Amino acid sequence: QEVSMETAGIHAARPIIIVESRDPLSTLDDDNWSTTQETQEQQQVTAILKAEDYKRIISALKTELRSVTHKKESAEKDCLSIQEELKQTRKEVIKGKTEQLVLRQELTKLEHLVTTQDTHIANMEQEIQELKRPSSSGGERLREEVEEELRSKEHQWLSERLDKERTIEALQLELRETRQQLQQYHQQEDLVGELKHQLTKSEHEISILKVQLREKETETRRYRALASKSPLALQREAPVGLPNFGNTCYINSIIQCLYSIQALRQYFISEKYKKDLNNMSEQKGEVALSLAEVFQALNSGTKTDESIRKFKKVMAKHDSEFEGHDQQEAHDLFLALLQCLHNDLSKSSNNEQINDHHSNSTSFIASIFYGVQKSVIYCREKKITVYSSTESFNNLTLSVLGTEEHKLGELLKNHLRPQEIDWDCQHCRQLHKCVHYTSISKLPFVLSLHFSRYGNSSHRNNHKGRVLFPPDNLSLGKDVAQVDYPSVYQLISVCNHHGTMTSGHYTAFCRRKKGSGGSQWWMMDDLDAHPATVQDAIAERDAHIVFYETVQDSFV
Repeated sequence: QEVSMETAGIHAARPIIIVESRDPLSTLDDDNWSTTQETQEQQQVTAILKAEDYKRIISALKTELRSVTHKKESAEKDCLSIQEELKQTRKEVIKGKTEQLVLRQELTKLEHLVTTQDTHIANMEQEIQELKRPSSSGGERLREEVEEELRSKEHQWLSERLDKERTIEALQLELRETRQQLQQYHQQEDLVGELKHQLTKSEHEISILKVQLREKETETRRYRALASKSPLALQREAPVGLPNFGNTCYINSIIQCLYSIQALRQYFISEKYKKDLNNMSEQKGEVALSLAEVFQALNSGTKTDESIRKFKKVMAKHDSEFEGHDQQEAHDLFLALLQCLHNDLSKSSNNEQINDHHSNSTSFIASIFYGVQKSVIYCREKKITVYSSTESFNNLTLSVLGTEEHKLGELLKNHLRPQEIDWDCQHCRQLHKCVHYTSISKLPFVLSLHFSRYGNSSHRNNHKGRVLFPPDNLSLGKDVAQVDYPSVYQLISVCNHHGTMTSGHYTAFCRRKKGSGGSQWWMMDDLDAHPATVQDAIAERDAHIVFYETVQDSFV
């Protein structure tokens, strides 16, 4: 049984009495022997009990000692930690004292500087007061010193001013040089513009020289092939050319191509057009009258200069694009001319542009050049046709990109190939992808095909892809034209463009009727007419617009 700390302490402090053992036989008698023996036994028992108490006390003390030892070790650790923190704190205190000392030194310096400044200010004030007082020897000396200092300052200011003026002059000189360089740059830009203009002019001249070279080569081949014929006979059969009075070759080539169409030529030469002339049109019939005069001049061989000038003037009057003396695009002239002729020869007073196939019969022009194209938009989600319309067309523009050869049939298929477009579908009530189908439902009597060769990166490309188009038996099959009886076409004329998109020269290959029967191909270059063959026409790499005529309406 454990003993409390207080009890253990009391027992620990209790003295131990050691009784010297003596022989009882020498001191006790027989009567007292038993009593003495009993007393000894009791003492032994008491000693034993006391020994057990001491063991318990010692065990408790050992336990307490271990606890105290553990606490001592913990306290020593805490003491070491505190001592370490104390060392760190002492270091920080020393550092703080050092910084404080530095700050005090700086403060002392500042105070000294302030004191010095105050002293300097006081001295200056005293000097000023001295200067204000009546002159004396000391005042004169002080004034001289001040004046000397002022002169020194003034000299310093003048020196700084001169330096700044020199800097300003250097900057002004640099500015003038920069302005001169800028002016030279503008002059160089003007020079570059002039060089570009000269380059364009040179390209135009080169194109003309190339055309002339080809003409000479063609002429040489023609004369060799026709050497057996009489020169007088050739001269009589040669068609009449048109003069070029300043970049009007695009007009001459289109008129020569149109003049090759027999039905159109007879319509104007026989003056049948006068019965259809609509003086109430927007052009008041002026375009039709001027073209008739040109056709009459080509037929008679007289007044071609006068008639072509008048025609150009009339077209410029009704379309500002053809004003001035700049060369224009032959295809643009062709489209504008057809629309003006339709208005001038329309039997109706409505001169709006033809938009549906029901108006094709309103003019002779529409009956020759206009076909009908059908557009269908198909929804793949609902699997129904969501839109269908028909519209008239007077030509097909076919994209011809690259320098490789292209077959006409493939170009037509690509032009009418189904395309995926974004369409606001009313059946699906959302904007989504639909398929746009285009087909030809009615073919024109004269099929005009325009080859568009210039993309965004080929404005200055002289290397054109050749189009392989047939001279005859052109039939648009079911994959192109959805008609019951497809027409068979024969090549009647070709408008050529030699050069780039921004410059060049226009010529024409034309098939004309011969007096002796049959037909003859000619290469028309403004006033010049050179014999040619159909192989020359279809081999032309610069073909721009080709005109096909239905075989039943052709004279061959």
